[in-house]
Amino acid sequence: MSTVKLSAASGSGSVSLKGPASSDANVDLLDTSGNLNLADDKKLNVGDGDDLAIYHSSSQNYLKATNGRINLRASEVRCENADGSEVLAKFIDGGACELRYNDAAVFQTLEYGARVKRPSGGATTLEVYGCEGQDASIQMAADDGDDNADYWQMTANAGASDWRLYNYASGSWET
Repeated sequence: MSTVKLSAASGSGSVSLKGPASSDANVDLLDTSGNLNLADDKKLNVGDGDDLAIYHSSSQNYLKATNGRINLRASEVRCENADGSEVLAKFIDGGACELRYNDAAVFQTLEYGARVKRPSGGATTLEVYGCEGQDASIQMAADDGDDNADYWQMTANAGASDWRLYNYASGSWET
């Protein structure tokens, strides 16, 4: 086994670790600012079996786990657009989850359920689509859904041009 020791040239204060001396592979892998630089399509592999890989192609970026899930731990996790000027989604510890459109919360989880809200101008719409030839329904349960009479369903019927409100009080859906 060989050992590599890096030290700065006298008085320069900089260390450079370079790749093989062939064509475009001769790049600084570790620069003087402490950055680790890898060329396109090269991977940073972590774990005995390359369990985690971070890499970049010329147009896409990847974080890949081959042995299970990826855990992000923070009091707030944000997904932002490329230049960081807009929040796309927020996940807040012990609180809400927000999906955003044009940097405004349009879907939020709340202590008592969920909210769909248009950020400005015009009516808010929640769209529910049934598959071709199938009904579209929204089901609701009151009082923790512990009794048949707690259940209600609004259905747009596929075979007719109407919608109906059903209850489940008798143990089956009825109008």
